[in-house]
Amino acid sequence: MSNGIILAGGRGSRLGPLSTQISKALVSIGQRPHIFHQIELLRAAGCKHIIVTVSPSTQVQVISALDRAGLYDIGVVIQHTPAGPVDAILTALNALTLSRREHDTYVLMSDTFIEEPLERSSVTWFGVAPALSRRSFCVRDLRGDYIDCVVQAGTSVTIGAYHFADTTALFNKAAALMASKRNTAEVGMGPLLSLYLDVKTIEFPTWLDIGDAMALSSARRTRFIARSEHKLSLSRSGLLIKRGKGKQILEQRNWMLDQAALPDDAANLVPRIFSTLPDGYTMEYIDLPTLAELWLYWPGMPETWAAILQSVTDRLERDLWWRAKTYNEVASPVQVASWFAGKALERLTQFDHAVAARHFDLLERASEVFTSSSMVRAHGDLNFNNILYSINTGTCKLIDPRGTSFMPLNYELAKLRYSYHAGFSAITHGLFDPETGTPLPDRGHEIAAMDDFLNGYVSLEQLQVAEGCLLLAGAPLHSKFERDAMIARGVQFITEVVG
Repeated sequence: MSNGIILAGGRGSRLGPLSTQISKALVSIGQRPHIFHQIELLRAAGCKHIIVTVSPSTQVQVISALDRAGLYDIGVVIQHTPAGPVDAILTALNALTLSRREHDTYVLMSDTFIEEPLERSSVTWFGVAPALSRRSFCVRDLRGDYIDCVVQAGTSVTIGAYHFADTTALFNKAAALMASKRNTAEVGMGPLLSLYLDVKTIEFPTWLDIGDAMALSSARRTRFIARSEHKLSLSRSGLLIKRGKGKQILEQRNWMLDQAALPDDAANLVPRIFSTLPDGYTMEYIDLPTLAELWLYWPGMPETWAAILQSVTDRLERDLWWRAKTYNEVASPVQVASWFAGKALERLTQFDHAVAARHFDLLERASEVFTSSSMVRAHGDLNFNNILYSINTGTCKLIDPRGTSFMPLNYELAKLRYSYHAGFSAITHGLFDPETGTPLPDRGHEIAAMDDFLNGYVSLEQLQVAEGCLLLAGAPLHSKFERDAMIARGVQFITEVVG
C-alpha cells in the first residue's frame, strides 16, 4: 500500500534543445517514455498510489501521455514555481489524504533510470551509485551532511531514488525546510537528506543518469530495441548492424548506397552505410525519435502536425521523389491498382482462400478507383515508424527502405497516411494493447489536419481506398486480434468510397 512520487517538474536544462519540445519524463528509453518504466518500477515495489509532479509547461504533455496509455489512476499535480525537488515532494504530499500519509513513500527523480527492483523494507533508505563523470551530484560530506557539488568519477553519489518509511515525518520535515528557506530560489535534496541521520544506503549498479544529452544517448544505445523482421543489432561503437536472408536485404543496402552517392543534401536523407556484408550492412545510429514515437507521446497541435508532414514531404519531393522517365512519368490505372487491390488480394489468398473470396468483389470495385499516377523514385515503406524527425530543426531521415526503385506516388502517400490512421502494433511498440483494453490514441483533429494537407497531392477518396487495401494486405502478417481488426477497418475504408 506504499505511495509513489515521480518528480517530473524540472526544466531539464541539461538535455539542451530536447527539453524545449518535450518533458524530460517523456524521453524514450527502449523506444518508450521513461516515465512508464518508473511507474512499473514503483508498482513492483508495492505502490498503490502514484503521483507525478509536473511544471505548468509540461502538464499537458504528461497528462496526455498517461491518458493515451490508459494510466488514468496515476495522479498528476502541478508545481507552479520552480522551487526545487523538496518543494515538488511537498506539492505531491499535499495531494495525499491523511490516511495515505500513514503509509511509506518512494520518491524517484525523472532522470533516474534503474533496472533492478526497488528494495521493499520498513526503513528509510537512499539509493547511491558511483558517479560516472564530472557533474553536479548530491553527496554526503565528511560531517555526514548532504550537499550539492561537483564530484570526481567513482565518488558515491545519491541518485534520485529514495524510500521514506514515515511519510508524515517526511511531510513535516519538508514543510519546515521550505518555510526556513523562504528566500531561496530552489531547495535541493541535500538540505532535506541532512535531516535524516540513521538511514540505510542501497547501491544500484544499473543506475543511469539520463538527465543530460550524452547520458541519454548512451542509455538509448545500450537499451536499443530493434523493430524489424531482419536481425538488427547495435554495436559497442554505435553502429547498427542489419542482416537478413533473401534479396530484399541486399536491395535495401543497394538503395541506401545509391542515395549516399547523390549530392550532399539528398545523401543526408538516409543514414550513412559504413560497410557492406554478404547478408547486410552496417549503418549509423541516429539518436532521434521516430515520427511514430512523437505521434504517440508528443501532443503537438493539429496545425503543427500538418506542418511536420509538409516539411517531410517537401524534403522527399526535393531529394527523393524525382519522376521516372522510363515510365513516361505516368503509370496506367492497371499498374497503380496492382500496387493496392492486387497486392491485397494476393496476400489474402495466400492467407485464407475463403477470406479472399469474401472480399474479391470489394477489391474489384476498389481497383476501379485508381486513375493514372506519377511514378517516382520511392522509399517503399514510408511510414511514421521509418521516419526519424527533429522538431527543432525540421530535418528528417529515412530508415528501413524496401529496396524498390519506382512506384506510384500515391503508394508512398498512402503508406504515410496508413501509418497514422491504422494505429496498430506496427507503431505502438506494444504500449497499447487492444486485447487488454488499453486504448489507442485518439488523434482525430491532427488526422484531419494532415489529411487536408495530403489532399493537395491526391484525392482523399483514392488515398482512403489505397489505405484500405494496405490494411487488408498487411492483416495476415499480424496476430489474430489485430488481423481481424485490420480487415474490418480496411473493408470499412473501401466501402465508404465504393459502396
